[in-house]
Amino acid sequence: MKKKKGGKYLRQEVREKGALLKTGLPLLISGVLSLSLLQTVLCQNKAPAPVQSGTANYELLDRFEMQTTNDISGALEGVLAIEKTYWLSDDDQVAPEPDQSKYGSTNDPSTLGWLLEEAAELLDGQTMHFNTGIKLTPGSKVNYYLDDSILAITWKQDIDWITYSFSEVKISHPSQFRRFLAGGEYGSSVQLTTTEMSKSVNAVVASSGDFYKFRTSGIIVYDGVLQKMNGKRYDTCFI
Repeated sequence: MKKKKGGKYLRQEVREKGALLKTGLPLLISGVLSLSLLQTVLCQNKAPAPVQSGTANYELLDRFEMQTTNDISGALEGVLAIEKTYWLSDDDQVAPEPDQSKYGSTNDPSTLGWLLEEAAELLDGQTMHFNTGIKLTPGSKVNYYLDDSILAITWKQDIDWITYSFSEVKISHPSQFRRFLAGGEYGSSVQLTTTEMSKSVNAVVASSGDFYKFRTSGIIVYDGVLQKMNGKRYDTCFI
């Protein structure tokens, strides 16, 4: 068919190309979904770790959703303007190693305006307790880390003659907030410092928890199982 520049035939050709683009994109997404589904099915064919019968279906669906989400966000990165998801598996105790070049420190908070600007997309409009006008405890520094999935800022500040240590962390997915026991399992007799444990699992920021094995009182729930309940007068944090 003869094409006329500026005529209806050329416009028809443009419309046809536009229709191809509109139909091609769903096909691309469909292909990624199919590939992700295949990969997930193959992964499930491996011998699964023993789980309690009441949680088997939930854990299977959760692993499927994690695998699918990570595959799709990774495959479409740079193709579509969608946010990449950083979802860590509950079965993996060791997280990906942080990028050492993303760490930094300063004794002058007023110079960190650029850090907050670069973290704007990750913060997604949320305000922070940290600000560039904070007065640090004398002799202390602000330590920070920022990549595509984590913003972490720690500092010391004197309030009413008391020195407080602050860690403010923003993560892109709840699975990046983890807990780890010395020895890697409940009931282990291994004793390690917080620094030793955090290095072993590639934590960006870590805080010590309960010295649970050597306490007779308190409440302990681990992996959904009540391990100990002795006394109810203590503050409890469930993750």
